[in-house]
Amino acid sequence: FGPHASFDEPWAIAVDARGYVYLASNGATDQPVRLISPAGVAEQLPGITGRFGGIAVDPLGADILVTQPTASAVKRYGARAPAAPPQTLTFGDGASGTRNGAPSVGRFNTPHSLAVDPVTGEIVVAARLSHRLFRLGGKGELSVFAGTGASAPFINNATDGLRATFYWPSAVAVNSTGATTVSDQGNFVLRAVHAEGSVATLAGEQGVPGDGNGPLLGGCRFESPRGLAFFTPAT
Repeated sequence: FGPHASFDEPWAIAVDARGYVYLASNGATDQPVRLISPAGVAEQLPGITGRFGGIAVDPLGADILVTQPTASAVKRYGARAPAAPPQTLTFGDGASGTRNGAPSVGRFNTPHSLAVDPVTGEIVVAARLSHRLFRLGGKGELSVFAGTGASAPFINNATDGLRATFYWPSAVAVNSTGATTVSDQGNFVLRAVHAEGSVATLAGEQGVPGDGNGPLLGGCRFESPRGLAFFTPAT
């Protein structure tokens, strides 16, 4: 309970509409996902263990999604019954690379973070070493929706996200309009991928690390940005 609970390298969190917090760890050994109630009670979720990079939940917590970077996989756990193992669907064939396709044949490299698009219900995944963003569609199909796969040169694009470049995209968040914000860790900036496909820099200065306040463009600095979240309502 609260201050008496212990964690091994807590790495990522997600919050459902009820205020429950889901915590995924990335310690030296496999760890269970923990559920923390609004009252501060922490418990283990049965059947969901591993070394995780990111976690996301649907608004009611019925489906829990996690990334497993070292396995190059995303897993969806759903339809949990009390004290019973959850049903599991794995996205990615376990090999590193880039390939669109069904859950068992799609491929990405080091999926690191993920978020639920509230407009479409699809899942957005930042694959760090693919230097790309992927979508998991309603039928589970995996497809690239932003990034060429090259980490350089730095390219925004006003019309086509598939022509933009990212360098270690490490975190994603999707707002209420379907726009995706990306922590572009290797470029030290935050980027926006709009619903129509355009990519633009939101904050920071490409290639210039630091820790400074100031105007979003040309003023503030980030040192290896990794985590992202929106306030409610998400803007």
